[in-house]
Amino acid sequence: MSEIQKTDAERIALAPPSQVGLLAPAQGAIGVLTTPTLSWQPTDRATTYQVVVSRNSAFTDLVLNQDGSSTSVAVSVALAENTQHWWRVRGTNAAGPGPWSDSRTFSAAAPVTHVITIGRTNPAIGLDVPANVHNGRLMVPFGGSPSAYLMLQLTSELWARPK
Repeated sequence: MSEIQKTDAERIALAPPSQVGLLAPAQGAIGVLTTPTLSWQPTDRATTYQVVVSRNSAFTDLVLNQDGSSTSVAVSVALAENTQHWWRVRGTNAAGPGPWSDSRTFSAAAPVTHVITIGRTNPAIGLDVPANVHNGRLMVPFGGSPSAYLMLQLTSELWARPK
């Protein structure tokens, strides 16, 4: 069948996927696990997705290059701690790959060694928590070791302000 004889639906079906939108981790996220789960929105016409993680913005030093049909991937190889990583995704189908998503960066952190949960149960600690933070956590280097972190986990009751 020639290109002229194809219907609009057939031409659309043969088009590569549209651009993917990334979900998590957020741009510039810090304290991300060294084996994070990366997720993105499904895109039109994609049958599989290619996700890459790199140590540089040019994507010439890949630490992950994986194809799959899911809209998320659990990174199985531990990423370097305290290192910025770049990631992006594109959909593919029989017509070929679609455009790469916008790239994002995140920094992986060492596993948490101590957790302190702050809420109404210990009101002696005064914090000024932004109103738009929900169940947030803050990673803080701990004990002078580059591989030890203290995580402050803020419960939502802390900033549930009375009206």
